[in-house]
Amino acid sequence: MSKLISLQKKYDSILTLYDKYLALVQKEPNNYSHKMSFATIEKHVKELQLKIYKEKAAREKEVIELKLNVLPAYSGTLPLQLLGEIAGHLSWAVLSASQKIKEGDRLKGKIPHDIVQSLDLRFAGLSAGSSKIYLTGNVSPDLFGNSLIEDALEKIFTLLNSGDSEKLTESASAIGIRSVIKISKLLKSIAGAELDMEVAWYSPLDKHYGWKSTKDEMICLSNSLDKIKASEPEIIDVEAKLIMASLKGYFEIETMKRRSYRGAIPSRILGEIQAVHLGDICRVKIEKKMMINQVTEFEKAYYTLLEIKAITNS
Repeated sequence: MSKLISLQKKYDSILTLYDKYLALVQKEPNNYSHKMSFATIEKHVKELQLKIYKEKAAREKEVIELKLNVLPAYSGTLPLQLLGEIAGHLSWAVLSASQKIKEGDRLKGKIPHDIVQSLDLRFAGLSAGSSKIYLTGNVSPDLFGNSLIEDALEKIFTLLNSGDSEKLTESASAIGIRSVIKISKLLKSIAGAELDMEVAWYSPLDKHYGWKSTKDEMICLSNSLDKIKASEPEIIDVEAKLIMASLKGYFEIETMKRRSYRGAIPSRILGEIQAVHLGDICRVKIEKKMMINQVTEFEKAYYTLLEIKAITNS
């Protein structure tokens, strides 16, 4: 077992205790035993975050491999236009997914320069026979040990391996509609060249992520992705009680009218939300977006936390 895998297992385990004792401390702020236990756990969490950060930073690069069933007519080469389309669509799919994870859907237009620079996606070359294309991107972990490219690739592979339309729609919500469009274009480019494809990536935790598809399967998936639409985001601005805020990136609030909202916390505000206590009455701004599968008529609302500021302590 690698050092990073061991650290991640410890971190996942301690996060469960962190959430448990955070809730106890905020429910009984004068309980000395709870406070001491939580202080010890919080220190351990920060130590593990730093160790994970160092291990991932030492890894430096993530490598994505695309293996194509190259036609004999290519004679050991690959058309430059096709190569450009593949590299371009894949890189923008990863960048768009990374933006969704970091910022939510609040930004439109160009991908922010800091994300492009941080990931530094590059075409790393072709293997012998030109059947394998390699792209690399920087790991660039934050101080919580989270890596944008790692999170983006995990979610993209989840989408590619979605078994039904409902899971496909839910996976699409995790990476955002712009990334979905780029993945669809990637599949069309490869299928249009009469090629089959395999794509693979080994995560920092040595987990193999892969997807293998024929030309016809890529066309089918691309058509399915084209039928997934996203509504314009609706901003909900309310006073609410913070029920849950996990370092794993999820929140839950309850409004004064007893309406509950659950959703994702963009990585950019993971640090800020720790200043808010469970049970606090807060001014909360969340984004609601409907994902709709036009084939099955399955639709679901997804919520992303944009801003939260404590008004009073309960």
